[in-house]
Amino acid sequence: MSRAVYCKCKNTYCISCCKDCNAPDYWKQGIGNITSAATPPAGNYGYKVQRCGHNTQKHVHGTQELTIGSVYYFDLVHKGLSNCYTVLSQDNQTSGFLWNSVTSYSDCTACQNANP
Repeated sequence: MSRAVYCKCKNTYCISCCKDCNAPDYWKQGIGNITSAATPPAGNYGYKVQRCGHNTQKHVHGTQELTIGSVYYFDLVHKGLSNCYTVLSQDNQTSGFLWNSVTSYSDCTACQNANP
């Protein structure tokens, strides 16, 4: 698997751009693994969710166990991202958005109507 490297001469990251650059070797170093495979701390749950009416998917985590396939309004720590989401699967990743609270709804329409 090829990893992107920083190319100072082009001020960007790419897989093969440094071969043109006459750049020192340390500029050609990869940035390493940028994904997390760690599991959340005990008592936390992680989920892959999809925003109602959109293709947008996110990873969220918090201290409440949720039901796969159900719709929830997530009040996320990151303001502006709180919305109605369907829970797709449990993924147990530590990356993603932390929720302050979740509220269960019967479906996306009910959730969106209650949270305009």
